[in-house]
Amino acid sequence: MRVFAIINGYTGALCLRELIAQGHEVVGVVTAASLQSETPPEETVIGVATKHLLPLYMPSTSIANEPAQEFVDLMRKAEPDLLVSMHYPAIFKPVLLEIPPLGCVNIHPSRIPEGRGMTPPFWYLYLGRDTAWTALHYLDAGVDSGDVIAFASTPITHDDTGATVSRRLSEVAWEVFRDNLPTIASGNAPRHKQDLSKGSYLWSGRDWRRIKWERKAKGVRGQIRCFTDSGQPAYTFMGGVKLTINNAEVANSEKKGAPGEVLAITGEGLLVQTGEGQLILTDFDVEDAKANRLSALTGGGVPVILGCVSVHRTC
Repeated sequence: MRVFAIINGYTGALCLRELIAQGHEVVGVVTAASLQSETPPEETVIGVATKHLLPLYMPSTSIANEPAQEFVDLMRKAEPDLLVSMHYPAIFKPVLLEIPPLGCVNIHPSRIPEGRGMTPPFWYLYLGRDTAWTALHYLDAGVDSGDVIAFASTPITHDDTGATVSRRLSEVAWEVFRDNLPTIASGNAPRHKQDLSKGSYLWSGRDWRRIKWERKAKGVRGQIRCFTDSGQPAYTFMGGVKLTINNAEVANSEKKGAPGEVLAITGEGLLVQTGEGQLILTDFDVEDAKANRLSALTGGGVPVILGCVSVHRTC
């Protein structure tokens, strides 16, 4: 089978290796330029494509998204039987999807139709769920709305971060791709229609790091853990001061307050009310190291509400 791959990330690298391992002819690889010098080459699309001397292209995303006529011509000349898509930020038009006779299969990190659109791999951790899902499905002209071939999942543990969940989700995505590739190649893969009246849709441009204290405690902790050790932690505001939060634990306290209200200073950290339940912020930093201001605000007997940029703004 001749395959044209438009892929990114660790998932893309794993599945590109699988295509080669199962003896398929990869007639083109499109990926985003990457400067991840610390990532092992075998875990990058560029590294795998280079090792196997595959035709590699790194155009701007808009060229594939529009698509530009030269991109359409490139794919037509490659004469692929199947188009494979993974984590590439483009909605492919029918002019591309109609080229390969076996259609186009895609990996999407959710249990669609829940979480269609620009869903990050850490989404289920963000929601405070116990399981993360990924889907192998066919693409159509909609947004992640094509028939589902199969789902795969991985449990979310207490110590997980966004990075660890994303990595395991890539690995179970590779497994479901590996197991279903023979039936995809034969044109006999399962096809389960989605009920698009259900589920949810996400959009690009969302600030995933800014905390919404109205959410449940487990969800807020999951949001914080999404960015733990990432160099770009979750954050909130207290007056005009920015707090970045690296870790938190769900607490069980008889104290009650408004979402975002600092209820107490404990030996473990700040006890904060959420929309349902409390969290102890166990690892956080104050903008410009203004720890004395934090101490004065939280210890002065005045209610402190996290989430406000200034005292004149409604949270």
